[in-house]
Amino acid sequence: MDITQHHNKRHWLNKKKQHSERLLSSIDSANKRSKKAFTEERIQRIAPLMLSNYWNLFTDAVMLDWPKKHCMWLLYQATDFGRMHFRMHLSPNKLTPVELASELVILTPTPVGKHHYSSAHTWLDAAIAATLCKESFIVDELQAYPVHFLDEAAGVHRNFEVHKAFFHFYKLFYSNTHDKQQQTDALRAVMQYAEHGKIEQLTSIEAEVSFHFLEYSVVSVIASMWKLQRSSLSDATTEAIKASYEYYADLLPREPGEPVGKDSMGLYRGSAMLLRRLLGVLAFHHQTTGEVPEFESDYIPSWLIKGEIPSRQAVLFDSPPEFTLAGIGL
Repeated sequence: MDITQHHNKRHWLNKKKQHSERLLSSIDSANKRSKKAFTEERIQRIAPLMLSNYWNLFTDAVMLDWPKKHCMWLLYQATDFGRMHFRMHLSPNKLTPVELASELVILTPTPVGKHHYSSAHTWLDAAIAATLCKESFIVDELQAYPVHFLDEAAGVHRNFEVHKAFFHFYKLFYSNTHDKQQQTDALRAVMQYAEHGKIEQLTSIEAEVSFHFLEYSVVSVIASMWKLQRSSLSDATTEAIKASYEYYADLLPREPGEPVGKDSMGLYRGSAMLLRRLLGVLAFHHQTTGEVPEFESDYIPSWLIKGEIPSRQAVLFDSPPEFTLAGIGL
């Protein structure tokens, strides 16, 4: 696999206008749903859905090489919904300021049931979005989200301890700690589940394969950043990209008869086209050290890693982008 050649970029750009028209329609629909979200009954339930929705719209915009202003407008929306979602979870039955760009509403959101609390994946999506937007104050705010909330979300699932270990690991990374003992302990806590068959015993073989190809490859990148393994940042990043491709091309669970390899439908997933977790880790590392991998790849666009983006003020207030074909240059 040549990691500098994206498996799906040409497909998107060959029909850029057609794909852009569909994406513009989807953005319009998302914006209409967003405007209806600010009620006490709806806001707590819809916020994580809008976080995911705008993340996916952002991914498609990046794949289509839309102007940065349009891409970042979508990611700023995702960031705000993620931040507000967790803020509301930390303030049940209390008056809470809910902010989204220029919108500000003080309300008491209707709490969700304890088994609908957010997973570590939702927390990580919020932290990554804020990191790519270079809004460290939001990443700091997200640090307040406690692990026992994940306990409620996990319910009786047997793999909760695995998710708990990874949640702590990522929280520690985004806290920018330099404490070697904490780093070593957090790495050891996630690596205890890396033994062949350990996660399968707790949940399923499908979950174990997913963890090994999508989670542990990013853990390896962080371990390199922390100097807890010998692999260079570039080598660990290369292996993470290859592992992601292999998973979505060949290992993702599928129906009998579905194609694998380069024809796999799994390669059309947003998480296969833009490697969010890897991007978030590399961007945070660059913000704190200035270091980047020695190569460029459309799987992890360098402008996002280096934070070469228009500011929130410019995108949301000074000169908001026009979401039309003409506005994106078509």
